[in-house]
Amino acid sequence: MGLLDSSITAGEYQQAELVLKVLYDRFALAFSRSDFVAFKAGRDFVKSQQYQRYQNYID
Repeated sequence: MGLLDSSITAGEYQQAELVLKVLYDRFALAFSRSDFVAFKAGRDFVKSQQYQRYQNYID
């Protein structure tokens, strides 16, 4: 979770996408849009192409 937070904060969205997919595949953890917009860096992330790919992946 720390890696996810630091990736999004640093604007490393490709890394964040990878971490999200691993969390989903290994631990069945899925995050919604509201989980990310709760903090400033997350608002930018949900607008990214990587977030859209993540959403498609978990759907």
